[in-house]
Amino acid sequence: MPPSALPNFRENKEALRGLTKIAAKEWGQYGICVNIVLPGAESPAAKAWAEKFPEEYAKQVNLNPMKRFGDPEMDIAPVVAFLAGPDSCYFSGQSVIVDGANSIMP
Repeated sequence: MPPSALPNFRENKEALRGLTKIAAKEWGQYGICVNIVLPGAESPAAKAWAEKFPEEYAKQVNLNPMKRFGDPEMDIAPVVAFLAGPDSCYFSGQSVIVDGANSIMP
């Protein structure tokens, strides 16, 4: 992602996190849980970004403590399956970050 796109991306992501909390608060009375997953995944968009900006991609991968982006099926999907299943029936209004600890790096 080019640096010029980052402010819009960040603002949109925070707006979705806020909407998640509002929806969880409003819909909780109906037993509806609302959460958002913030993945750090090797998605088709990430692959396109890697092709267009290989140096920036390599830099971001190396900053990740796990030295990789998550696999959508092996790393992200199990978290989504948990959130969609009965074991998460009291888990609501949360931003679930699945990024190999990338978001806690300086």
